[in-house]
Amino acid sequence: MHLGHSGISSAERQRQRQLTQNRCFYCGSSGHFVAECPLRPARPMVNVLLPELNKMKPLSIFVSLATPDLCVSAAALLDSGSAGNFISGTLCRQLHLCTTATPKVYQIHAVTGRPLRQVHRLAGPLHLQIGALHMEEVYMMVLENSTADMVLGRPWLEQHNPILSWKTGEVLRWGEHCFEGCFPERPSPRLSRIHKVQVHATSVESPHENRSIAIPVCYSRFSDVFCPKKASKLPPHWPWDCAIDLIPGEPVPQGRIYSLSLPEEKAMEDYIAEALA
Repeated sequence: MHLGHSGISSAERQRQRQLTQNRCFYCGSSGHFVAECPLRPARPMVNVLLPELNKMKPLSIFVSLATPDLCVSAAALLDSGSAGNFISGTLCRQLHLCTTATPKVYQIHAVTGRPLRQVHRLAGPLHLQIGALHMEEVYMMVLENSTADMVLGRPWLEQHNPILSWKTGEVLRWGEHCFEGCFPERPSPRLSRIHKVQVHATSVESPHENRSIAIPVCYSRFSDVFCPKKASKLPPHWPWDCAIDLIPGEPVPQGRIYSLSLPEEKAMEDYIAEALA
């Protein structure tokens, strides 16, 4: 691959030389070609256009760390070049984590090969949660003077094999192993607890929420559509409803799992509890 160079065939080059009467393509003088032109400025071997260098933030995701005493949120650095999973010594002391000695002392090296620090303590088990559903128990090596709260390295990436958005750091999809061991089990419903629910009577929003809406006078005759209780009902079926034809034997597609912040997760739990009630 040649950057800044447009190659032409030998026949095309010969045709152009005949048109220019064997003159230089750059200055138009005779006696030399463009490669030996004394007026042509020197060019680098590769043309590179460098934009203004901005400081790139490292790729990280927000996780929840839980111990028997407390639960905190932290930013975990995703580093495919790291040979281990680490937690900073500062965060380890803040959480009052119990640590044990590693079987041997590990020497941490930088990408240049320069030794950085020795690691000889292991923290865990820690309850690590990412998003609303992904949960696991992890052990992490304690790295003193780390600028990141946590570092999830290649061992963690290989174990969970996530598909990431390299622009936002969002986990778009987890590996197949996660659906068996990292997501909470869903109990199968008992037949005695199954009951019929009318579709047109299903509440999709909170009918008990007190909403004070000032309806303009010109819309007063449509006041019923502003009633939360009536607006939370699904409409009945009609002959002109659009049908969704299912293909027999085809698997149900799996949707994306979106990461939620702590307020969003609490709102979701309240919504589910209210809907189940």
